Amino acid sequence: MANTLEVYLEVLDENREIIEYDSENTKELRFPIKSDYEDLLNRHNIKYNQKAGKLCVEKLNLPFSYFINIDEFKNEVRYKHLKKDCIIHNYDDSYLFFSKHDNKALSNGKEVDVYIFNNTVCYFKSKDFFKSNYTYNDGEFEFTDFYSDTDCVIGFSLPGDKSRLVLKFPKTGIPNLSFIEDYSKNYDEFVTVFNESKHHPIFLKNAMVSNLLQSGKEVYKAFFDKLIKINRDAKLNFNVYLHELSLDKIKAEYKEYKKKYYGNQNEILNKISSQVLALPVSVAGSAFALFKLKDSTFAIILICFALCAFVVYVSYIVAIYWYDIITMNRQMDYDFTLIKEHKFFKDNEGELNHFQEIHEDLKNRVNKLKTSLRLINGLVWVLNLGLIIFGFTILSTYSEIQYLIMILVGLTLYVTMSHFFIFKDQNT
Repeated sequence: MANTLEVYLEVLDENREIIEYDSENTKELRFPIKSDYEDLLNRHNIKYNQKAGKLCVEKLNLPFSYFINIDEFKNEVRYKHLKKDCIIHNYDDSYLFFSKHDNKALSNGKEVDVYIFNNTVCYFKSKDFFKSNYTYNDGEFEFTDFYSDTDCVIGFSLPGDKSRLVLKFPKTGIPNLSFIEDYSKNYDEFVTVFNESKHHPIFLKNAMVSNLLQSGKEVYKAFFDKLIKINRDAKLNFNVYLHELSLDKIKAEYKEYKKKYYGNQNEILNKISSQVLALPVSVAGSAFALFKLKDSTFAIILICFALCAFVVYVSYIVAIYWYDIITMNRQMDYDFTLIKEHKFFKDNEGELNHFQEIHEDLKNRVNKLKTSLRLINGLVWVLNLGLIIFGFTILSTYSEIQYLIMILVGLTLYVTMSHFFIFKDQNT
């Protein structure tokens, strides 16, 4: 026995040029009175009658639901039409076939990503869902506050809120829906969230009303377009309720943490800046003193000793700043971990993004402060090492090898001090 697609192809698609269709009145398909067409209709058990010199077939006698084009489908489709295979006869120079069994759309023999049928089914399911939850329970919570097939409206309102959400639908056919995006998965999740517990419908309704209240005229389409956010908001708000959290309060408190850490970082930055500004003056003064006192061996030795003491002092101050940064960094990580490890944020990872961004911003500033400290410390060492070597050249003449040895000794001392004493805990 031929399947419905094969029947359609043989009976209607192959005879496009000769079939007439009365789209305005009777909705009949008309064939010429010929034995070939009579045999064709009889072979597939399609009832017909002779009228006005034609073989007339009513749509309901076809083994599938039939629509001449997209517009007729939109205006006339009912839920019952999609409880069996369905055909849109004229679609992009071919046809569009919906297999009820496989839940697939085919055009010209190939599966296509067109969701007109799936989304239409979702629409009718949603109407039945809202209607089934339109009940009065002696003052108890109702999901749907108003439903009328006569007025073609579905109403939702929240306790204590005068605003009312109204979904309007046509008497027959469907409202404006997307045929590119598949609604079915998100709609199934909507129903799943509703049935998850006796409390979930409250949060689902709140999410619906808050997300759709400003949607304009096409509210029903907006309902499907925003299902992802409606479902997410409902689950999020339920988890907030379940864990007795105030998400806004947590965000406000973390904002204060951010201000506190920014203040600490700016204080360290100001200290570094003062050292940078003092460095050129210090170097210039030392170089000028060495040059002016070149005839006094004792003075030069004293200046070189002072330069060594200055390097040690600056290294000590930099080590203190470094420790402050490390301590602040650890405290930042600890504060963020307290939030991250909370069960609510483990269940709702998307809500952690706000705090993650603040934390990463603070970490980036910390890394820049670390780089600044390394840079100022390196400059102090290199410039003062150069001044000390310059002082030694005034006192005596050295070979290139001796100069190289002095430089290597100075750099070795710098690397050792930096790694083991100044910039400890570098991986923190």
